[in-house]
Amino acid sequence: VSNNFKNMLDLKEIIRKSYMALKPVDRLVIGYLLSTLPVVIAVLTFMKKDIGVVIMGLFLRLLFVPFVCWARYYLAYNPATQVDHKWTVSFYIRQLKLCFQVPIIMTVLLDLYPIIICIYIYREDGALIANLWDRAQFLDDTLQAFEASLFGIDVTKGLGFAWREATAEYPTFNKIFGEYLHLCYFLFYIVLVGTYLFCWVLCPREHFDRFALAECSIYLFCLGFYLIAPVAGPYWQYEHPNPKDVGYLFSYITHHLSSTSVASFHT
Repeated sequence: VSNNFKNMLDLKEIIRKSYMALKPVDRLVIGYLLSTLPVVIAVLTFMKKDIGVVIMGLFLRLLFVPFVCWARYYLAYNPATQVDHKWTVSFYIRQLKLCFQVPIIMTVLLDLYPIIICIYIYREDGALIANLWDRAQFLDDTLQAFEASLFGIDVTKGLGFAWREATAEYPTFNKIFGEYLHLCYFLFYIVLVGTYLFCWVLCPREHFDRFALAECSIYLFCLGFYLIAPVAGPYWQYEHPNPKDVGYLFSYITHHLSSTSVASFHT
């Protein structure tokens, strides 16, 4: 009995140390994955669309969460990993030194997995919403009515339609300006990942940790909110033009990206 009690105390201490070894961004991502696990399991019992995406999400939760906990525990309490290793990166403006613990591959993976998980959850969110809600239950009409009352304008056709109607006599200008707007939209995807990598390479460790927590918090909050209050977004709610009429290159790219996603929180 004493041995069993001692083993229970040891297990409790390991769990406590594992939790303390997690960074705030780890606790955030793991908390989201575990809190949505019942939703994923429930959807798997009746889902009709994108079953592969949701099954992958289930295995991701069952395998990756224990790995992150173990890896953080290993790096924090294994004596062999306590040696600081300096990684010097030279830049035109300044030279920064980032401290990594060994093994390097494990540390890099732990640094980058939050944004990778967020990108995957973006895809998973669309699959869950498509199975949890009918299109008629989306809240686009409610939000349109709220915006109409707030601004006192007709929003049934969308700003894009009004703009194209006003510039119908200037098709070249419309295409050039449309290409610029589609470029801005496309850069959102670059900024999302690019700023994360930028901070990872350039910023001191504590600043990167704070940025990772802030970005992933906003990302996961929005995706979690859309699970209970879904919207399709302007691309699906309004009649959208042919890409060739509103741009040259990025109009095709962004229309393709928009057509493969649901509930884009940046819209």
